[in-house]
Amino acid sequence: MKLMSCDAVDRPIRKGWVHLDLGAKYKRYTSDINRGIFLGRRPTAEEERFYACRLGVSELMDRMIKPGVCIDDVVKAAAEYVRDRGYVLLDIGGSPFIGHGIGLEPYQRPNIVLSVVQPEVQDPDGKVRFEAGMMFSYEMSIEKPGMVLPFFNIEDNVVVSETGVENMSGSLSRELRVKV
Repeated sequence: MKLMSCDAVDRPIRKGWVHLDLGAKYKRYTSDINRGIFLGRRPTAEEERFYACRLGVSELMDRMIKPGVCIDDVVKAAAEYVRDRGYVLLDIGGSPFIGHGIGLEPYQRPNIVLSVVQPEVQDPDGKVRFEAGMMFSYEMSIEKPGMVLPFFNIEDNVVVSETGVENMSGSLSRELRVKV
């Protein structure tokens, strides 16, 4: 196993949000999991609302993703959910970005972005639809204009099943963790 280094290894961890981004390869297959924790202080009320928004997007995706559902519908619903709470879902590569494909490569197409920016995986109707067996990692950047908030990423690896999604990282709680 090859160990990777981190630029923060030789620095003390500050009080506040600590972001843990864990990726691995096993027999050429990738994973990408993300969690975080507040250390040494409690989150502010705004940080709790912000985290709840991010958590809500993951739960929305859990409910919506099923075989045959157009990726565009999930992306638009996520952007609307975020906007209704006073935040902004950021674009990456010309589309609101809420997740990426995983498999033999990280960010393997299709990603959970609008169909128009991934023509190579569109169906004959110009859409990208979820299919059983596809694997994704939920990942999105949400911001509040004019405010600096932590990068809350609750990144899960999911597999599209015949009835919805199976969360492969579901044994890791999505709950906001605080250690004071």
